[in-house]
Formats: sequence, C-alpha cells, structure tokens
Amino acid sequence: MLNASDLQDRCQFGFFQANEKVLSAGFFGDEDGKDNKFKFTAVANQPQTITVKIRYSKTTMKRKPLHGKLKITSWKSIINGWDTSETCQVEDTDGDWSSTCTQNKDGGNYAMVNDGRSTDPTLCSNTLIIIFYVINGASFICLIVVNTIMIKRRCSSKKEEERNDIIGFVYNIALMSFFICYTSFVDKAHSGTYACYAIAGVTYWLLLMCIFIKMFQALDILEPYVAKGFLEKFYKLLVSWPFVIFSSLVLSSGLSGAFGIFMTNFYKRDDNLCWIRSDYIVSGVILPMCHLGANAIIFMVLMLAVTLGPVYKKEEKKKNKKNGNKEKKKESPLRKTIFKALSGLTSQLILALPWLMQYLSLYASGTNIFHYLFVIINGCQGMIQFLLLSLSQAFLNRSSGEEDEDDEEGEEDGDESRKENSPQKDKNIVKNEKERRNQQRNHENNKYEDIEIKL
Repeated sequence: MLNASDLQDRCQFGFFQANEKVLSAGFFGDEDGKDNKFKFTAVANQPQTITVKIRYSKTTMKRKPLHGKLKITSWKSIINGWDTSETCQVEDTDGDWSSTCTQNKDGGNYAMVNDGRSTDPTLCSNTLIIIFYVINGASFICLIVVNTIMIKRRCSSKKEEERNDIIGFVYNIALMSFFICYTSFVDKAHSGTYACYAIAGVTYWLLLMCIFIKMFQALDILEPYVAKGFLEKFYKLLVSWPFVIFSSLVLSSGLSGAFGIFMTNFYKRDDNLCWIRSDYIVSGVILPMCHLGANAIIFMVLMLAVTLGPVYKKEEKKKNKKNGNKEKKKESPLRKTIFKALSGLTSQLILALPWLMQYLSLYASGTNIFHYLFVIINGCQGMIQFLLLSLSQAFLNRSSGEEDEDDEEGEEDGDESRKENSPQKDKNIVKNEKERRNQQRNHENNKYEDIEIKL
C-alpha cells in the first residue's frame, strides 16, 4: 500500500525514464590532432553541429506510454540532469523507436523518456475519485435491489417466466462481481502489482460475459414471431437459460484467456490502473463494440423481416377475423417487442461506450472529458438496470390495467346487447305463438270438412 507522499509523487508531471537503457553516442577528437579518423570542415558564420540518429529496440518497451509522449533527451551537466527544454521527437519505424537529434556540447548521453504522467489521470483527480466511488456505490446498491425484486418475483411467478428470471439474475450477479472488483481493487496501490494484472483480467472477463448474455437475451424478443416447426425448436434451444449461460461463459473465458496468453502486455497497463490496455484496439475497443453493433444490426433486420413477413401478417389477419367488429382492442405484441428492443439496445449501448471512452482518453497527460465519460458511463450500469426494471414494471402494470378496462367494456357491451335484443325476442315469441294457433285452427277446420264429406 502506498503512503500519501508516494501517491502525490506518482501523479506529478515530468520526465519519466521509459526504459532502463541510456545510450551514449558522439564524436571525440584528439587534442594533438594525431590519428583523427573524422574531420569536420566549419562553414563560415554557421555553428558546427553533429546530427545523431538514435534507435531503441522494442524488446524492453513494446507499447507507447498511455499518458504522455515519448521523447529523446540528453544529459545537461549545468543542471546535472536531463535537459527538459531541448528534446527530440520519437517515431515508430521498422519495429523500433527512432529519433534524430543534434549533439549538445556535453557529449552524447541520451535517454528515452515519457513526457507526461506515469499514472492514469482518473487516479489523480479528486473530483473523478469522488464521482467514481459515489456512482459505483449507487450502482451496486441498485443491483442488490434489482436482484431482490427478481428473486421475490421468481418465487411467485409462473414457470414460463423462469428462463428470463435466471438469465437476468446471472447477468446482475456478473455485474455485481464486476463492481466489487472494479471499485475495491482498480488502484494498484490497493491490490499490488500482480493482483492488479489479475483484476484487469477478471473485470474484462466479467464484462465480456455480460456482453454475450445481452447478445443472446436480445433474441428472446423474437419469440412471438417465430413460426412453429424446426425453427421453433432451434430457437427455444438458442434462448434457453442453460445454453445462454454456458455459451457466454465459454466465449468470454476463451477470449480473455487467449488475449492474456498471446498479448503479454494486454493486462499490464503499468499506470497504476487495473484495467486492460486500450491501445490494443482490436481486442480492447473493436471486439466489444463490434459484438454489440453486429447484434443490434442483425436484430433490427430480423425484426423487419419477421414483422413484414407472411407469417406475422397471417397471424394478424386471424386475430382480426376472430375479433370481427368488436370494439374491444387487445394489446399488440409488436408494442411489447418494441419496448423490449429499446431496453436491450440501451443496455448494450451502456456496455459498449466505456471501451470507446477509455481509448479516446489515452495519450493525454491531464484529465479530459473522456475520462469523466468513462467513469460515469462505466459506473452507472447498475442504475440503468434498476431504471429499466422500473420502466418494465410500469409498462406491465399499464398493460394489465388496459386489459381490465377492455374486459369491463366488453361485459357492458354484452349487457347492453342483451337488453336491446330482449324486446325483439318477446315479439318473436308472440309471433310464433300466433302462427301455432293459426295452424291448429286450420287443422281443426280440415277435420270438420272431412266429416261433412263422409256424411
């Protein structure tokens, strides 16, 4: 654990040696002029300068510093330290760090330094630290409330709701585990060096699992529109909770493990923040966002294909024909699907944006807007889940209220129709009675006629 003075020192701006090597290069002539291998011809009215080309191998430092710029500086004997006023830019050429400098009067001792900070700015800003703990704590409490509500609802719910409850519960447990690790051990001062690397891997694994769960969960929205047959069986397998949880666990574990093995520095930021290196653009930014983006596009295409397809239209015609001219209107499944789609896309967006914000915050020595957005968006995921659950409950209550009103209207319409039809029914009874009497009278008259003929 670092003390207060160490915490203060690690957030200072300055030149920090980027690796352990100091290169010495230059020309040194003999005072007596003998055995000179190099001769320089001075140009009139121009100072004599020597250009030095420096090349560092990437074996000791493979990536750029995350919070500053690489520069080449030389030793200045007057100040007995590295020169901070005259530096040389560093370029990435042919797998090495190279620079071209002009030799100073003190000889050719050069070093590659990081002109910036050695610590992530989010750990150096008191404002960001306060926001970090407040938002993460609120999200953790919200997730506890959400899980409590889901457990209570599961105990009193029907069996067909079991799938969504279990998947949502596992998702919230993964988010809670993420917030415990992220809030308590995100600073290397609290976790230690090697534990910090492990925390970076665990948090990445948990967020990947949440992403895959949301991807599978989005398919659940298409349930009302899937036709019966083989497609229905395959669909039920794809959205079943054992398949969703097992697949999400395997995919997230495989990817996070592969990145840790084949990208040795992926979990080693070396800036006191226990997080992945976001300068690995493919695995740290593109992969999480592509999963969610592709899922959103595929989902919208499927929605359009299903809702505009013949199966959905056929079902709608059957419902309209069955209802006839009744004024009672039942809620369309499309409305409920749209609500679920918006909820799912919101959750996916909240999961995807922190990866992009973390990348955009790189290479800056001080705090910027992207540091704030990363802390706020990444920390509010639990509160978003609580908000979506509240909106979902309000939507269900409103739908049930509309159904009750429709039922009452249907009963009233039935009573009124019975009242309207009762006078007509009485008239029909009287009419039938008259016809029966007339038929009986005619029958008797026919009998009398037969008797007269026989007589």
